[in-house]
Amino acid sequence: MSKIDKFESLYKIAQHFRDDLNNKDMVLFFAYNGTGKTRLSMEFKEYGKQNSERDTLYFNAYTEDCLMFMTALLTREPHQPKEAYQ
Repeated sequence: MSKIDKFESLYKIAQHFRDDLNNKDMVLFFAYNGTGKTRLSMEFKEYGKQNSERDTLYFNAYTEDCLMFMTALLTREPHQPKEAYQ
């Protein structure tokens, strides 16, 4: 059975994920809507800004929408809702 860890703050979770990445290629994180995934990803990104160097490419649904829209403009294809791409 897996161990369940409890953390005091988003910063501590971000730090834990960073530590995990020292030994692994990736960390897969799943959580239901409204549980703070976006806030955690922002904390993870901020944690990576140490020494004024950034090491995290921040990607979220807004970024995805912008990329889809720009691709549609550049390829002259009409922009369609996300469901049309699936």
